[in-house]
Amino acid sequence: MDSSLFWSIFEAGISLLENFLLVLFMNHFLGARYSGVKQVLLTSGMTLLGFAFSFVENLPSFFTWESYITIIILFFYALYAAQGSLLKKAVGAVIARELITISNSLILFLAGAFLNTDVSDFITQQNELRILTVLLTKVTYFFLGRIVIGLFSKRGELLTWQWAVTGSSFFVSTLAGTLAIRLARNLSGESAVERIELLVIVSCLWVLCFMAYFVVEKMMMGNQFKLEYELLKQNQEYQMQNLKHMASSYEEVQAIRHDMKNYLLALQHMLEKGEYQQAKAECERITGKVDGTHVFLETGSQIIDAILNEKLSESKRKGIDTKCSIFTDLRAVDTLAFCTVFGNLMDNAIEAQEPLPESERHIEVEAFNQYGYTRLRVTNITGKESTGEGPELKTTKPNADMHGIGHRSVERTMEKIEGAIRYQEGDHLFIATAIFPQHTI
Repeated sequence: MDSSLFWSIFEAGISLLENFLLVLFMNHFLGARYSGVKQVLLTSGMTLLGFAFSFVENLPSFFTWESYITIIILFFYALYAAQGSLLKKAVGAVIARELITISNSLILFLAGAFLNTDVSDFITQQNELRILTVLLTKVTYFFLGRIVIGLFSKRGELLTWQWAVTGSSFFVSTLAGTLAIRLARNLSGESAVERIELLVIVSCLWVLCFMAYFVVEKMMMGNQFKLEYELLKQNQEYQMQNLKHMASSYEEVQAIRHDMKNYLLALQHMLEKGEYQQAKAECERITGKVDGTHVFLETGSQIIDAILNEKLSESKRKGIDTKCSIFTDLRAVDTLAFCTVFGNLMDNAIEAQEPLPESERHIEVEAFNQYGYTRLRVTNITGKESTGEGPELKTTKPNADMHGIGHRSVERTMEKIEGAIRYQEGDHLFIATAIFPQHTI
């Protein structure tokens, strides 16, 4: 193959790879708005647009403004194809572009320092050193991007493993690439076979690094799907329990309605005979029977109704004075997120009441609108099990690790929907407030 043709194809391929990595970073950093074929088409179209732009970016009139134009193009792509606020999209575009500069500068200056060579040689000369250097800059960009994404967004339980694999892959890739550049620099012109073998070895190392990373990424996705499946299964169970509560409540109401006439006749007879104490006792008995019926709330969402009624009924069964006030339409919030958060908060509140004397047990649930958000507040009497105030409280229970799992689950859920969770303790009360963004019903 003609040398000039080879280098033209190589430069075009590197340009495509760089643009693809830019778009990939934006999708992971912000979260892709679409999925499936549409997202593939958007990613491919943006990559090709960046590739077309590369033909004019080296012209003198464009060179000065290349970084700014790239950031603007990425921002407009994020407006249509990514999630998040305008500020986050702008920040994502800037970070995506500047990471290119950082990774290029890092590898070029490291290679120059190792080989005692002017950095411009890696840019102007067309040889194996340039191939290795350019490939290493793209690998560096990929792993730096993953590290930045990990810093800006908490991910599943395998976050520690992801950091370990990403960091080690980044280190091994950089070390292998740098050593390959140094060895290739010292090879004589007649050692073409050794150069090819060296390139193959380095390529295999890079492929192994990518494979290790994506294996862990796949494990994380599998755990996420498993968690979502368990949540759906749990919500289905809550819904079935809610239907049973509805049937039980209906039967109890029908029974009371059927007996009410007899109760009234009996009371009338007692009052006529002047048996006021017996009439009072009978009234208290009837009132207790009415209070003993199942709690049943209707919020407009069957799934939310299911978990509300299940947890409130469980609380009452355990002798806890429980009050619930719903002042908003809960259909405006993310159903799965609400069920996850409410279930965890109620489990913690109920568990905190069990050691207390029955006369002191109290839980209060409120849901209301404030400043365009739905706020869920769960308040319970506290036995001084937690300390501090803010988004994360430290438990002082002996099995702190187990008791922290629910809080971490709540925090991850709220972060995923761009909500917030706050904890506060004082005056023997523990207050958990979850803030949910609203969507159109």
